[in-house]
Amino acid sequence: MKKDYLFPLLCILLVALSALPMGCDSDKLAMPDLDFCDSLQINAAITYDKDIKVIIDTKCTNNGCHQGIKGDYTTYQGMLVHLDNGKINKYIFELKSMPPESPFLTGQEKDQIKCWLNNDYPEN
Repeated sequence: MKKDYLFPLLCILLVALSALPMGCDSDKLAMPDLDFCDSLQINAAITYDKDIKVIIDTKCTNNGCHQGIKGDYTTYQGMLVHLDNGKINKYIFELKSMPPESPFLTGQEKDQIKCWLNNDYPEN
């Protein structure tokens, strides 16, 4: 009786093996991880003077918020302490609490700021 099951079992095994992909797949290259800014096609040369200052002026210092006690963001030098200690990144991207009221940052503005921060926030 064992011989009666052997032939159908071999047939099933051959069919299953033939369904497996053949060939070596080790020659396939993994897709590279794209840098965040590259994937968004944002210019890597974002600078404070050229791109970020206008965002800061219209969204962060417009109501007097960051013009003194809470940090002086009217100049690059005034922002440096909060750039270096990570507070700007923390409040915009982690806590998502800045700016706390309108005018809010647009998605594009957030992307520009993130790329600027990721690129060690060049001034000019």
